[in-house]
Amino acid sequence: MKSVPTIAFEYRPSRRLRTLLVTLAVLAIIGVMAAAMPWWSQGLLVVMVVIGLWRYRQREHRLAGCRLRWDSAGQWHLQAAGGQERPVVLEGKAQQAGFLVLRFRGARRVPLVLCSDNLEQTTYRHLRMRLSATTDIV
Repeated sequence: MKSVPTIAFEYRPSRRLRTLLVTLAVLAIIGVMAAAMPWWSQGLLVVMVVIGLWRYRQREHRLAGCRLRWDSAGQWHLQAAGGQERPVVLEGKAQQAGFLVLRFRGARRVPLVLCSDNLEQTTYRHLRMRLSATTDIV
């Protein structure tokens, strides 16, 4: 049996996901403003939506440029931009609506949302195929 090749890639934020989230946020704000609610509660909900978008942007900025490597032994390694490589554990995986969500646990929890626009097509396909063959998620 052939050994499984190492999969390594650099994480880039997905433009498709960012566009989807901004569109949903705008629609949420329009819905809140159209609702028959007191002005202060409308303002509070709009601020909450804007804070959610800001937190997403901060997380994406922090994760941009990190490298992930899944070696042939099945171990995951995360290297922050300009930092050293550390082992991480894949806690969970999900695939919905064309997005692949990977949840890692290391020094802190790291969720990654992968799409075909923030990885090379072959890497994305190999990653999906290899993940579908594994069932040993914590």
